Amino acid sequence: CGSTGPGEELIALGAYRILLDTVSAEPEDAIGSAGAAELRKPQLVIVPRKPERFDEVRKLIERAGFSCVRRSDYPDGSSPAKSGERSVILGDTMGELRKFYALANVVFVGRSLVPMGGSDPIEVAALGKPIVVGPHTENFAMPVKALKEAGAVFFVQDSETLAASVLNLLQNESMASDAGGRARSVVTENQGATGRTVTGVIRLIDQMNI
Repeated sequence: CGSTGPGEELIALGAYRILLDTVSAEPEDAIGSAGAAELRKPQLVIVPRKPERFDEVRKLIERAGFSCVRRSDYPDGSSPAKSGERSVILGDTMGELRKFYALANVVFVGRSLVPMGGSDPIEVAALGKPIVVGPHTENFAMPVKALKEAGAVFFVQDSETLAASVLNLLQNESMASDAGGRARSVVTENQGATGRTVTGVIRLIDQMNI
């Protein structure tokens, strides 16, 4: 869950609790065609949009009954964190959101489950990851519209629908891969806007004999 805003972390934690309980209760003979990969416990990472909220989100994680593993406590080169079954990783460093996105199987793009206008999904799309957002994406209406038309974004409303969407993507690797591929295609098909703009401006200048 990247670039989250106030109110979203509790929704994400609720979804994570549902996911863990669902996966734990799933009988092995009901796994389906995807095989043993579906038995792996999901791992939630929360990266708040604003660094001044890092401590606040840590408290939210712990009050929700999870242990909090702070990325800042385990910099590159240190021993790996020992995370328990009900632990949540808090991305409390600067400049590493793309790294977390690159490691993810599914990405929820934050500030969209609460009325904050959403966050930019293009970085996630460029990495070829399946994208989940809430209903509030007004600040990025054009890229979200393009992703929606390509079938590369999934919309959720609350903890229950977030959990269901993530579980569906985790259990259907081909669907997740296809969605990620379509997301990347949206990015590649719309590259070159800066060059086209410059060319257009130069053409106008030439026409005006400036």
